[in-house]
Amino acid sequence: MKSILFFIVAISLSMMACGQKNQIFIKGKLNGTKEVIKLSLEKLGEKNFESVAQTQTNAKGTFEVKYTSDKTEIYRLQLDEKNFLTLILAPGEKVELDLNYPQLKENPQVKGSPQSTLLYQVISETAKYSQKEDSIGQQIQVAQKTNQGMPENLIKAYMDNQEAKHAYFKQLASKNQDFLGWIFFAEELKNFEDVELLSMVDKSIYPKYDYIPYVGFLHQSFEVELATAIGMVAPDITLPTPDGSMLSLSSLKGKVVLLDFWASWCGPCRQENPHVVALYNECKDKGFDVFSVSLDKDKNAWINAIAKDQLSWKNHVSDLKYWQSEGAAIYGVTGIPFTVLLDRDGKIVAKRLRGDDLKQKVHELLKIN
Repeated sequence: MKSILFFIVAISLSMMACGQKNQIFIKGKLNGTKEVIKLSLEKLGEKNFESVAQTQTNAKGTFEVKYTSDKTEIYRLQLDEKNFLTLILAPGEKVELDLNYPQLKENPQVKGSPQSTLLYQVISETAKYSQKEDSIGQQIQVAQKTNQGMPENLIKAYMDNQEAKHAYFKQLASKNQDFLGWIFFAEELKNFEDVELLSMVDKSIYPKYDYIPYVGFLHQSFEVELATAIGMVAPDITLPTPDGSMLSLSSLKGKVVLLDFWASWCGPCRQENPHVVALYNECKDKGFDVFSVSLDKDKNAWINAIAKDQLSWKNHVSDLKYWQSEGAAIYGVTGIPFTVLLDRDGKIVAKRLRGDDLKQKVHELLKIN
């Protein structure tokens, strides 16, 4: 009998110890209000954040939250839909927060959660690069309005700022192999078009956090980016033409090809079309061609737009699946117009080029002076 009681007590103590080990304890101070404020701790689920604990401030503005989890997860401490603080919390962490009401993410002070602390350090550092980029962009706009063209010193300043941000992210990735916060900077990572950086981040977070649905989604998008990175052979696309026959991108190998994702309903695409038409007419006899993939869902609208915009090349394809286009999925297209430029060997040499930048690159590949 004693041995049974001893076993039960041992199991109970073990369960209590395990619970304490996995418990996340948050102690916070909310500055700027004397009212009782209700807060909700939410965890990122498969699609949305779901409430897992609630609390409220006392007369001194302090609050406490406890939650038990056996895995590192993404949370947010929410006041309302617009005012919340994102946190990356691991089991057993004792977190201290010093926050301002009502903007919880305005200069938050976070202790006891290394990943959350790092997240806000990166947000702060990234904001500096963005502010400088905006400032340079405004100066460039002023120069253009006053007919000064594109001052070389401003272009250089812009490129230097981009390179500095790129170097910052690369150093961060090499020193923080398990930083789950990368999911908040995914689009910036992709914009660098750095295969090594994307691969480094993907290999560091996907195996460790694959139980988080969004990490799995990000892994898939990174795989697309890596497969369609500059220097890679362009993945083939085979889709129906307006007359119903099948046409492949690979059939144009041997030419410099502009892979152009567009749609009849896309205003910016239609505005860009005259530039593509002019470039095609200028270079079609020199080894240049266009392969247009439409994200239309109405066949008549697609055909009418081809005729109206005088898109005279023969390579028009679409599966009429709108944003579910198989071609768009292969190249990770999330916005249009979206262009990919291929050399004569079918390798990707540039992405997202438009206007004069596109013309200059095509001339370079065709060796047109």
